[in-house]
Amino acid sequence: MIATVDPSSLGASAHSSVCGTAGLNGLTYGSAGDGPNCAPTDTGCGRNLFSDPGAASLKFRYPGVSTDGRDGSGHPVRGLALWNLDSRLGKTTSFQERFKLEISADFFNLFNHVNFFDPSLHINSPETLGVISSELIPASLDRTGFARFVLTENP
Repeated sequence: MIATVDPSSLGASAHSSVCGTAGLNGLTYGSAGDGPNCAPTDTGCGRNLFSDPGAASLKFRYPGVSTDGRDGSGHPVRGLALWNLDSRLGKTTSFQERFKLEISADFFNLFNHVNFFDPSLHINSPETLGVISSELIPASLDRTGFARFVLTENP
């Protein structure tokens, strides 16, 4: 698809409580993500890249290969922001000269910030246009512990 407006004006953040709306060709866009308070169904999560998926669909058009000279296969809309903080905390203790005990914990996505997969932007699938349906990196904690033995020769 080819954007008919500046793509940065379409936004690149998650909107909550979004219901599908009528758009291009009279179809309902974003209805797969209908959340609470959406009629007639409320089976989705209500998150969408666009606050009004129907209006966003009107900002795109099908490529005219003979007039545009391109096929429109680029990505005119920027994806969702992504940030993540991983950390490691560890302690190494020596026993005599030959034995070491190391205990550590690895924290992934330390602050449990939600990062979503980029939504579908296929204008040919109106019900999923802009719907944000899954999470990219859930928080996790890995704990490790091991003993290290250092072999040294005695003189």
